[in-house]
Amino acid sequence: MLKMVFIATRKPGMTSEDFKRYWREEHAPKGAGIPGIARYVQQHAVASAGEPDPPFDGIAEMWFEDSSSMETPEFAAVVQDTENFLDPDRSHGFVVEVHEIVSG
Repeated sequence: MLKMVFIATRKPGMTSEDFKRYWREEHAPKGAGIPGIARYVQQHAVASAGEPDPPFDGIAEMWFEDSSSMETPEFAAVVQDTENFLDPDRSHGFVVEVHEIVSG
């Protein structure tokens, strides 16, 4: 199993609320439609009282059985859509191989 982890930072000028809405309501359905996707989770960063704002806006995790899902037109459309809400200089993605140690 492969997992793509993506650290998401909103594009300049976009409010946190607009970013979260777009990511959840517009972008997520595209991601959920990738053939072969096994799981997709968004984690939206929240500010803690008395703490500075987080350095990023969230983390996405997408699980795939193999890399072939990342070679589909649907995956390419998801990547293209990131231009609508992500800062490309402050957002980073990478693929990891999952080795589950504890499951609960």
